[in-house]
Amino acid sequence: MKIFCESLNKKYLDLVKNLNEFKIFVSQRGVGKSRALELKPQLITQLESLKYFKYQYEFRKTIARDCDYSYVGVFHAGVAVAHKKDDMDRWFRFFYINERGQRLLHPELNVMERDDKFQNGVGVVIKDGEDVLFVNKEGDVLFGGTHNQWLREHPGEFNNGFASVKTVNAKGIFYLKQDFETRLIPKSKYYKDGVVSHLRDFHDGLAIVEIALSHTTGREFFIDTNGKQYELPGINNEEISTVNEFHGELAIIATLDGGYMVYDKSRAEAHAPSFIESGAIDDIEDFSDGLAVLRINNDYFDDKFLTSGTYIRPDATQAFGPDSYFYRLKSFSNGLAAVEKDRDSNWYYINTEGKKAFNKEFMDANPFMDGLAWVSDGDNSFYCIDTTGNSAFDDKNFRVDGFIDNFIDGVAQVYIDNVPTFIDRRGRIIFK
Repeated sequence: MKIFCESLNKKYLDLVKNLNEFKIFVSQRGVGKSRALELKPQLITQLESLKYFKYQYEFRKTIARDCDYSYVGVFHAGVAVAHKKDDMDRWFRFFYINERGQRLLHPELNVMERDDKFQNGVGVVIKDGEDVLFVNKEGDVLFGGTHNQWLREHPGEFNNGFASVKTVNAKGIFYLKQDFETRLIPKSKYYKDGVVSHLRDFHDGLAIVEIALSHTTGREFFIDTNGKQYELPGINNEEISTVNEFHGELAIIATLDGGYMVYDKSRAEAHAPSFIESGAIDDIEDFSDGLAVLRINNDYFDDKFLTSGTYIRPDATQAFGPDSYFYRLKSFSNGLAAVEKDRDSNWYYINTEGKKAFNKEFMDANPFMDGLAWVSDGDNSFYCIDTTGNSAFDDKNFRVDGFIDNFIDGVAQVYIDNVPTFIDRRGRIIFK
């Protein structure tokens, strides 16, 4: 069955265009020897990328056609996630395949999520709908499945050589090295009586540990890959209540007094929003495109429907001016964010300057991802728009049901007439 890989095909065509423009520039304007040497690595990188995307696009189409697969993901180290219709039911079951299109593991071992991938020869699968296992390409269980190693949930990905896991036995939460040596999570030096309740994935050498002090009270702190508590320089770490992951050099910190700060790791300093009372802040979300959503406690305003938040910059100042509050707002992505100015208005998109991106409004609007966003004109049906606000689908009247999913490798799983369906980025049905 034919598979559409529009995202890869677009990248392929864009690279062809870029290379042609580069060659025209060289031939028409001339490039000195030093400049040519400077541009050579860029040209080589583009050529290698061109070969890679062309190979992936054509190869995945061939595998899907020859093996009658409805979906073939991007290959990583010779392994990809695929799907074939199950005659027993209409639900989707994914599995790993090799570059010959052959299923790698026993049929009872299914991939948990279609964006899962083998990392350093290790994959995550679920057996009999219950047991979560780490396996190699031969199907050998590397971790999980034994009496004292049952995994409770989908483990974290191996980042920086470590993955977080949670077991159903008394060992609780710990993290694995790439060679599956286990390491227990250390206790915080400030809260030695706390019980570790969760470990998030490692990013840039740091992971967030959540500890429970009681049924209703908890704290969070960072650990490094050696298992030691990482203290943020320049601030009093004992006053930290919760922390968010770093996005670049920035992380959001909540303090024990109910306040919030933007911590800048590169400067070892924190900034608290000064344009609004500390107790009025309900939450600050992670930074994206240089801006973060600051949500306001409804009790702060006499009319609780007046606003729900605004946007701030890395120095914790208010973006777009003192009147830039919104009834509802979402995080920025692809340089755009969906907002509602007041409770009687519709959703529309603004750019990073706070201006309306295009003159269209919607009953519902979601963040952009890879240049597409799901929107609705009402009736709980959705379609995709591009960053200009126009429908991205070939059929401008094509709609899907309320359950929507982001596109992964150019394919999204949606519902049409309550039937799970795969569509491509142009709204064409691949399989249902």
